[in-house]
Amino acid sequence: MIFEDALFAQLNGFAGLAALVGTEIYPDHVPQQAAAPYLMYFEVYREKNYVFSGYNGTSIFSVQISVYAPTKNQVRAIADQVSLALAAWPSTSSQVGFAIQDNEVSVWREDLELYEIDLDFDVFFTD
Repeated sequence: MIFEDALFAQLNGFAGLAALVGTEIYPDHVPQQAAAPYLMYFEVYREKNYVFSGYNGTSIFSVQISVYAPTKNQVRAIADQVSLALAAWPSTSSQVGFAIQDNEVSVWREDLELYEIDLDFDVFFTD
């Protein structure tokens, strides 16, 4: 499975997250008609791992997952479930060596009238 599909499957299949956002999980952009709460994720960069013989089939992906909700408590609860989903990922997929959260930024989006939490992760993934 390719990384983007595996990430979607992990987020979409995590019960605690599904209870809070349902199927409102979007790669790369959020449709105009989407109703909050929802989350959006995108790949920031990919670092392929090489050995003397060349690419070894593993990469470290840097991803940002942005959570949007109308209340602070709701956005925090969803962000916590995202963190739990990625922390559990190495134990549920042999393709994932680690998923480490690097950063978290919380803001009020005046243009959307929603709270937003951006979570940054590095994921070691075997293609």
